[in-house]
Amino acid sequence: MKRLVGYGITKSNFGLRQSVVFLVAFVLTLLIFETDYFVRDVLSKNSGSVGADQLVVDTKAIDGAEPEKTYLSPKGEGEGFGLARRLYSDGHYIHTVDATLPILEDNEKYLGWLADSEDYKYLQATGEFIPLNQEYFLVYQNTNSMPEYTYVVITKSKGDDNFDPNTVVLSGKF
Repeated sequence: MKRLVGYGITKSNFGLRQSVVFLVAFVLTLLIFETDYFVRDVLSKNSGSVGADQLVVDTKAIDGAEPEKTYLSPKGEGEGFGLARRLYSDGHYIHTVDATLPILEDNEKYLGWLADSEDYKYLQATGEFIPLNQEYFLVYQNTNSMPEYTYVVITKSKGDDNFDPNTVVLSGKF
């Protein structure tokens, strides 16, 4: 049985899907979240949201760049917490979020958004979160720097991808 070095995790501990999602989260943590390694490889598929089945490694490096960070807190009846990071360097904008949120029902999903203000006048959809138990991950890439989008918002959706301010569960500001 192969082990992930230093983490005591074997293939027998997880099902295949959980193993793939864990591996993606592990790679994201090493490549994106650790500033010592940030970012040797940029996770991308042209631009837009990156899902577990869409990950492609782009070998362009962003050397010496430090990400901005913000903590996400509950809004309304929301529960949980999260951490968002963003970086724009060398023509690449990378936005990542990891959040601890309640487990969803079958027809629900968590969606990510960037907003220009607390009243959500202008929004940029960043995609659907990848689940792993109560942990949810999102990676968004764009070629624009997007400095006007300083608010990070997570909504809970039942089927559609439209923004509804009444469904905000977590938010924070860079």
